[in-house]
Amino acid sequence: MSFQALLEKLTIEKQNRESKCHLLAESYASIDAIETFNHTTKKRQVHWICEKRSNGYVFLLLDGVTGHESWYLNDLVEIVSRETDCKFFTACLGCDSYPELKLDLTQMKWVVMQLYSQFN
Repeated sequence: MSFQALLEKLTIEKQNRESKCHLLAESYASIDAIETFNHTTKKRQVHWICEKRSNGYVFLLLDGVTGHESWYLNDLVEIVSRETDCKFFTACLGCDSYPELKLDLTQMKWVVMQLYSQFN
């Protein structure tokens, strides 16, 4: 068995064991972000997906700061439509345990509106 075949076999076994798919970060779409924690700021990209759930489509950040950043797409359209004078969409305000996470609002609006037009 070649190394590539062995790697694929082990990856599939791990995915089945953990009931999730392990993809490279490049497999996901991303939005530019700024993360601030303990007075240290770093620029990075945040990866996202949009999933259909029982109550509608949900926009989820895959590598947000808490692991729970998600919004129903219809709600998100209303939120980003009201933001006109800002440069960022605040995904997490931050606290002692979690950094503040701000997403580029222009990119966020574009993504959300594209998803909304596709799914509604």
